[in-house]
Amino acid sequence: MYAETIATRNTVGSEIRALVQSGRPHIDIILKNQRDAYISTYTSSDIIEGEVVIRASADAPFDSLYIDLIGQSKTYLDRVASMSIDARTEAQHTFLKLAQPISESAYPVPRVIEAGRTYRYPFTFVIPERLLPTICQHRCESQQVHEAHLQLPPSLGDPTVAGDGSILLDDMAPAMSRVVYSIKAKLTRTRSDGQEVTVGEGLKKIRIVPASEELPPLRVTDAESEEYILRRHKDVKKGMFKGRLGSLSVEAAQPRSLRLPPARPMGSGLTSTMATIAVRFDPAKGITGPPRLGQLVTKLKVKTHFATEPVNDFPVANSALYAYGNGRRGSFSETIQLSSRCVGSVQWESHDEAAEASARRDSNISTSSTSPLAPLPEPTPRYTSGTFWTAKILVPISLPKGKLFVPTFHSCLISRVYTLELSLAASSSSTNAGLSGTTVTLRVPLQISSSGMSVFTTTQREAEAEADEHLRPRTISPLPEAYTGTSDLSSGPTDQSSPSAAQQEEQNGRSNFTSDTTQGPPPGYSFFCIDGAGQVPTRIPSPIGIAPICG
Repeated sequence: MYAETIATRNTVGSEIRALVQSGRPHIDIILKNQRDAYISTYTSSDIIEGEVVIRASADAPFDSLYIDLIGQSKTYLDRVASMSIDARTEAQHTFLKLAQPISESAYPVPRVIEAGRTYRYPFTFVIPERLLPTICQHRCESQQVHEAHLQLPPSLGDPTVAGDGSILLDDMAPAMSRVVYSIKAKLTRTRSDGQEVTVGEGLKKIRIVPASEELPPLRVTDAESEEYILRRHKDVKKGMFKGRLGSLSVEAAQPRSLRLPPARPMGSGLTSTMATIAVRFDPAKGITGPPRLGQLVTKLKVKTHFATEPVNDFPVANSALYAYGNGRRGSFSETIQLSSRCVGSVQWESHDEAAEASARRDSNISTSSTSPLAPLPEPTPRYTSGTFWTAKILVPISLPKGKLFVPTFHSCLISRVYTLELSLAASSSSTNAGLSGTTVTLRVPLQISSSGMSVFTTTQREAEAEADEHLRPRTISPLPEAYTGTSDLSSGPTDQSSPSAAQQEEQNGRSNFTSDTTQGPPPGYSFFCIDGAGQVPTRIPSPIGIAPICG
């Protein structure tokens, strides 16, 4: 009996909701050139055009129509250790809201959505290149952090728009962090008490991947040593239960960023970069050769930081503040293997410390990192003197298919960072490098940037630049001395004496302007007519000029 009562109540409730909603206007948002089952992706400076289509099964009076492009970041965090009912903290930040103006003449009179009729309202939005300074109003540790928070974040964490064209892909973001862009249309009516209520609304989600430039290499300090390791050294043994072969030092610098291709057309271009590993071997006493290099395994660690309060600094990956479940900040990571290859064929180069020092003094070679000749890797702590060996390994890095990567970004609530993990195995020549050898692992910061502009946007910007140059203001100024006295204002031949050879040579480099309009004026000048005197080249404040017609 109790179950039947609950079922009856649910049925009646759903019928009442359907009855109430049946009289509400139905709002569709249609994007221009939108294809079915295609994910609409835009980038910085792109123009979003479309129309809002409103229909109703019954007359629906209203007062206002709002059409907005909205960008929001949403986060939440569950405090696992807390026994409180309110163990979840949430945050939402609206960092972008563009409103489409609607003229009064576009509204029907009276303002009623009539049953059976269709109403269309066009809209146009332009994706901004950056956010307004008022968007980030909390305290930041540096101006760099504030500037980073004013950059447009990419769409993240929404599985309905995370994809390449018509294919949905995993962008490796947790459910606790989302960046969502949508076009929202809403009909409202003002009640007698002044409160505005919603009559009907529609929503259309879009994907935005803004243009982002490559930033300077990250300065790795001791605070980030647990997350980023740019240099490491280990001892290499001759074998199990045997003596030491020597010390192996491996180091790498942050490579150039992985540059994502334009947002349209989708899937065009290859995203790749190159990392360089410098290896140094300092042998133990009595050792006459370097070890054998084995497998080089490359992995990419994708990390998403999120918080339910404004973050005032760049995320520090090894900070306890970002441990999941602690405070108001958390992080989520996923590791992807990129490649595994044998580098045993890499050639070692022998060096002698005394000879190298003498050569540097003789040739005055700089050891600065900006020198075209890269310095040798630093010696290991066990090195004293004598011969050592070095090698250089070039590692191509490419993003795999089947995953959706977004540019590196930092916002007030969410950050996305990438780490390149390089693991190099080495052993004595008589030992299998992959079994009992030594493995040295580096973790290097890696950026992903976005070219952003589509072909259409690039052409549009070139046209705008050309128009700006054409409309650039000109300044009225006297005729340059080089053109003074070179105009012939008479309509017929003159009795001027022939110029000297020096004058003739000087005038060969000048333009002799006459009343013949087929010969143009100097750059930035136009003909100005004087009654009875012909035409005089004069500088004007407009690139269009004055028509050479005397009257």
